[in-house]
Amino acid sequence: MPASCVAQGQHVSVTDRLPIKLVIVDRRIALLPLDPERETEPVALVVHRTGLLTALGSLFDLHFERGWPLNASGVVERDEAPVAAIDREIVALLHVGLTDAAIARRLGMGHRTVQRRLHALMDEVGAATRFRLGWYAARAGWLDGKNGNPVSPQHF
Repeated sequence: MPASCVAQGQHVSVTDRLPIKLVIVDRRIALLPLDPERETEPVALVVHRTGLLTALGSLFDLHFERGWPLNASGVVERDEAPVAAIDREIVALLHVGLTDAAIARRLGMGHRTVQRRLHALMDEVGAATRFRLGWYAARAGWLDGKNGNPVSPQHF
């Protein structure tokens, strides 16, 4: 069904992480669950034109922009920004099992610098865990030489 909406000119964005279920209609009204864990008798808060509606609209916009567009065939289009070579190398070293401290020594940088770069990458791709970052890196081709300079195992 979303693909047919795209075929009719709608813009659909796909994301794997949202903080809350939310429905916004024409930026004039929003519905959000009072208790997201509640399975029976759905109870929702109806929000009309207030500061809360503005904030919910901003939350929606943020996640829509961070998501990936869906095309008319139902395929997610990921327009990947190039990843810095040093970040690809950090992820590749993490992938082969090195600790943050070992990566820092190998690359001649500070331990906290490695951690900051990893956290920045996690934020950029929306990964809540390092495992998820590794999954994303593998899918995006960061570990097999796609999207930039190849990272070769002989460097390890």
